[in-house]
Amino acid sequence: NYKYWQGLTKNQINPESRPIKEKSKKIPSKPDQSRADQTIIVGPKNSGPISTSKKVDNEKEETITRIIEYLNQKAEKRFDPETEGHRKYIRARLEKFSEADCKKVIDIKCAEWIDDPKFKNYLRPKTLFTPEHFEAYLNQDMPKEDVKNAALALLKDQWDLIGHTDEGMWLRVRDALLFKINNKRDLPDTGLQMQEFIRRVIEYQSR
Repeated sequence: NYKYWQGLTKNQINPESRPIKEKSKKIPSKPDQSRADQTIIVGPKNSGPISTSKKVDNEKEETITRIIEYLNQKAEKRFDPETEGHRKYIRARLEKFSEADCKKVIDIKCAEWIDDPKFKNYLRPKTLFTPEHFEAYLNQDMPKEDVKNAALALLKDQWDLIGHTDEGMWLRVRDALLFKINNKRDLPDTGLQMQEFIRRVIEYQSR
């Protein structure tokens, strides 16, 4: 029928004549140059730097061990430094006081009790480092003779530790310490303070 064919479009008459739509091609995006030089390191889930608080805790535990060993030396005891029953009393005191404070209490009470058969038994962490006793002990005055003996013993320990062998210089350093004791000057009461005292006296005497 002519009218029928006349009403049809060209595409309807010959479907093959329809224009073929080209599929659009995706162009890969260029890599982000700002990240090109970045290196990403993937490690274990729990990996990471040691926290500051953990480091401080480790240092405190080492300090507790040194204090118990110092008590054993001064009081002629054999407390196990790893026993938590001893460590907990010292750990609590280190929240407020220093290692030097703890050793000072040991020195004071050893000077007072070491020759007393009854009270020598109280030279133990449970007695020395409880909150009811510690601060009172810390504020006690040590007898002058005991101060002198403790200071000289610390001086000799640190002198030997450093490795000095000059006998003449030893006598001058000892005399300098005795001068401080007799004149009630502040005394070095830790190993590091005593080493600094020795260094300064030697430096002065060597001029």
